[in-house]
Amino acid sequence: MNKNEIIERYSHHNEGIIKVKDIIDQGISKQYCLEFLKKNNYERIAKGLYISPDLWIDDFYVLSYKYSKAIFSHETACYLLDMADREPLQYSVTLPYGYKVDYLTKQGIKAYTSTSERYQIGIMEVTTPSGHIVRCYDPERTICDIFRIHIDPQDKQVAVKEYLKKYKNISKLMQYAEIFKVDNKIRAYLEGLL
Repeated sequence: MNKNEIIERYSHHNEGIIKVKDIIDQGISKQYCLEFLKKNNYERIAKGLYISPDLWIDDFYVLSYKYSKAIFSHETACYLLDMADREPLQYSVTLPYGYKVDYLTKQGIKAYTSTSERYQIGIMEVTTPSGHIVRCYDPERTICDIFRIHIDPQDKQVAVKEYLKKYKNISKLMQYAEIFKVDNKIRAYLEGLL
């Protein structure tokens, strides 16, 4: 198999997405890879990440690739977990405390920070609507997060109702709620619903 075939096969298996590092790891020079990408009209969407010209850009995947520490959270996690009735107007991510978030906020992304212990709680992988795997907080962490900030009451209601319908694990939810100091708020809200 020649170099072009290796790159084409890689692109096919990754649904039109090429990470230059992965091509180099297969023994092909960076220069050759970049010439292939240019010749075949691949679009650069992040440093070292290119997509096929006939591919729709998956913003969730691109964001998670560019900011590997970013975990989708809050309203965005609700959407990815199918606990929302609409796509969020802005993406929300959580990063470890100390991470500079200015660049993200300038791009219109809601960026939250969390202590290293809390940052780790509830991380899972989900599939984006375009079929890519990204990291997101689990349903229980997401419910706690939306009770810690001000969000549209309608969005909160939809999230909780969908959580109760699809995921309902009250003991885990209340365990997380105590950690995030929203147990009283969540308990009172659930009593009104149940």
